[in-house]
Amino acid sequence: MDRQYLKSKLHMTKMMMNIFNFNSAKIFLEIMETQINEASVEGNLFASSSNPLLNMCLLYEILQTITKKFYSLNNQCRVLMGITM
Repeated sequence: MDRQYLKSKLHMTKMMMNIFNFNSAKIFLEIMETQINEASVEGNLFASSSNPLLNMCLLYEILQTITKKFYSLNNQCRVLMGITM
């Protein structure tokens, strides 16, 4: 079940990339950076999830996709990918 869920989420991520423009991708990355670095358990993106590993995989995938679409956001995406790893 988790494998099918992950596959469908990855498919939706790729479909949603069409609606991202540069500014919205930049705002998304700023929000993700804040949520990943949040010290509280309630505010942290991964700590409040029932399946943090799945969230990490999905975030990593969307960061790779953003890098492919907007190469100028490469550095910011790579930093977040490093934190996620």
